[in-house]
Amino acid sequence: MAIGAFTVTRMVRYRPFPSSGFTLVEVLIAMVILSVGLLAVAGMMGIAIQANAYGSKLSLANRSAQQKLEELKNADYATVVTYADAADANGLTRSWTVTNDTPIANTKTIVTSVTWTDSKGRSRAVQFSTVISP
Repeated sequence: MAIGAFTVTRMVRYRPFPSSGFTLVEVLIAMVILSVGLLAVAGMMGIAIQANAYGSKLSLANRSAQQKLEELKNADYATVVTYADAADANGLTRSWTVTNDTPIANTKTIVTSVTWTDSKGRSRAVQFSTVISP
């Protein structure tokens, strides 16, 4: 390029080793960011496992309560009475309460309950109810 009477030339340096790639600092920063992300994912795994266990117990409890409610609905009207089962192999305790003449005369209200203790020692329960007549 010419400026007035002078010619300016650009000097190009010869580099025997081109400076491409990552520096040690960049690699270390990337490793720290990756480690923090992996630790967060590992923490979420524990929460996901607990949530899956709770969901499994809840499904078992719902199925057990609904099954007993269907049995009682299909049983002879006079034989339907309040009772409680012992805890089963899954740790679920099933009980049902029968209230006569509720909500109207000649009907029975049945409430089935299934209780269990979760992994943190808290008591959990599900309930279903129906009304039957002779």
